[in-house]
Amino acid sequence: MSNLEKAPLTDMAVEHALRHLRTYLISNHPNLRGDSRILKVALALALQCHTNDYVYPESQDERGTVDRLAAALRDTLTTGGEPDPLDVACLACYRSLDQFDWAPQASGIAALAPVMLRQVSEPLREAALVESIPSLGRPEDAVSQTVRAQYEESPYPRWIETNICYRPQPATHLAQKLAPNYQALGSANLVQPQILIAGCGTGWQGIWTASQYEGCEVLGFDLSYRSLAFAKRKTEEYGVRNLSFLQGDILDLERLDRQFDIIECTGVLHHMDNPEDGLRALVAKLRPGGLIVLGLYSRSGRRPVKRAREVIEREGIPATEDGIRSVRDGIARSDDPAIRNLATSQDFYTTPTVRDLLFHVQECEFDLLEVDAMLTRVGLRFQDFEGLQSVVMSEFEKQFPHDKNVRDLERWDSIEREMPALFASMYVFWAQRV
Repeated sequence: MSNLEKAPLTDMAVEHALRHLRTYLISNHPNLRGDSRILKVALALALQCHTNDYVYPESQDERGTVDRLAAALRDTLTTGGEPDPLDVACLACYRSLDQFDWAPQASGIAALAPVMLRQVSEPLREAALVESIPSLGRPEDAVSQTVRAQYEESPYPRWIETNICYRPQPATHLAQKLAPNYQALGSANLVQPQILIAGCGTGWQGIWTASQYEGCEVLGFDLSYRSLAFAKRKTEEYGVRNLSFLQGDILDLERLDRQFDIIECTGVLHHMDNPEDGLRALVAKLRPGGLIVLGLYSRSGRRPVKRAREVIEREGIPATEDGIRSVRDGIARSDDPAIRNLATSQDFYTTPTVRDLLFHVQECEFDLLEVDAMLTRVGLRFQDFEGLQSVVMSEFEKQFPHDKNVRDLERWDSIEREMPALFASMYVFWAQRV
């Protein structure tokens, strides 16, 4: 059951089985009460559905049964009764319990403890933490306001466990590994680095970074209070003491009286109206010689996503739960192999990640020549891509056997033209302020 409880399951065949199981449980729960094994299964499924943010479709019959069950549970609890745990677990497979004002009254039912923690206690804790998060002020940029609204509605991503590095390394060592062309320049301090994560979302990246670098202090920065509250709760849970949070817009970073030695900004700039303006604001906060890791959408790699987005726009499908469910069903059944292949992406299996992948309110794409020119204009020098597979490096060496200059983005551009899906997720790379 642990896989069900801890992470979204990213396999369509498994999803179909779980959907059928959920339908069976909600349709037959009055006849299944009292079986501890079925209750255990229902609780695990409720945690899975909460983690994937209820991405599974539901029929009108299911919806009606769920509404009647919610009303019956409200009546039972508000009149001092104690509901059957299976009834609550079945409801939690379709709706997060924190949306019901009567839900805290079920907290005394011992069998429901895992679901009550995840679906009631933790959201309440996050709501309380919002007030403790400092801010640079509300964003003034119209696109930033729209993007913020999306992530307030759908904090991204919801997660249960992340990796922790129990043997942090000096950033100087990691610089040679992650940015092999790194040179010690300017005032950057990689011995006790100050690190900014611009667009930290719900905090999994911040927790990993804070544990990875020896002697570091990390600031997680994001537009969304709800994302930051999730991140702060998880930081408390993991006992991370060198990670703090600040709400605001990258375009307003000039208000922050602080400089950084390392900046991480992956999957953020391409959601801005003018990514280069955002990058300039980040570079202004990066000490000379400091390192920045960036993640930007590849125009070539995003072609299947763009085609799917064009269909969504043409058919006027809204970014609602039902709209997202409808699009997922259409992609899984598509006659277009490239679009159908989107169902193999991990982002296909939760509501917030599908929204981010296919319904984002703002995004733009790049090719590597555009990236190269932008880096030059803002005073950054490309170092290296992060996490490329050995087969990709072999292709580079095969095409350029006599001069293996991996910093030459024109060469990488020629390789991407031959391998359009090479950067299907993003370009993720390190650069240095010169």
